[in-house]
Amino acid sequence: MSRHLRLAVLATALLTGCTSAPKAEPPAGPTVAPAPTEASPTEVVQAALQRLTTTPYSFAISGEGQGLKYVASGAHDPKARKHRWKFTVSRKQRSTSHQVIVIGGIGYLNRGGSGRWARTDLTRLEPTSLSRYADPADPSGLIRFARAVQSVRRLGPATYEGDARLEAAPEVISYVPPGAPLVRFPQGAPWVAFTLTTDAKGNPATLKTVFEFGASEVVTNRTTFRELGRPVRISKP
Repeated sequence: MSRHLRLAVLATALLTGCTSAPKAEPPAGPTVAPAPTEASPTEVVQAALQRLTTTPYSFAISGEGQGLKYVASGAHDPKARKHRWKFTVSRKQRSTSHQVIVIGGIGYLNRGGSGRWARTDLTRLEPTSLSRYADPADPSGLIRFARAVQSVRRLGPATYEGDARLEAAPEVISYVPPGAPLVRFPQGAPWVAFTLTTDAKGNPATLKTVFEFGASEVVTNRTTFRELGRPVRISKP
């Protein structure tokens, strides 16, 4: 907490048997400026994540785990409630690519780059439905991720690491990877370790998440945020 120090000096001359003007007051001491309060690591991380829920941005993701590789890119406009991303999942020599657009509660899915889009009212599906490929209230997963953050440690001037709790229901799509969630966790420890880096303005630059299955299985994803604040174009297909 900052403290204010107020120095008040009162000088009065009372001379017995005579009348005299009071002595001059000594000059006031220097004013002590309030000490700046440094935000805690948790406050810095939450402030950075909050910007992603109020400002448009673009992103790119790369990840791997359980023999799969995941690459995605897209854009988000929180005020317009629009989110789009394209992703490719690869295993050895096989890969599949899909595109997703979410506008309000309506989702549009293009499987395999066929050019045909399937429209779905995501608000009418149960959270456990396999057809519910996005959370209409939080398609980027970053709102849920911010709420799940439990502990944060500062590693450097612009680097923070911590832990976030996973949803209890394994059938529900998680917030992993942040930006374009895809993973459902049927088992494993209910924690995701993360590392967040920020730019000179305190905006999120990268967000790495790591989830461990036992002693050998690890799912790692890295989300890079770009062009924060620049308008994005997301339209119905």
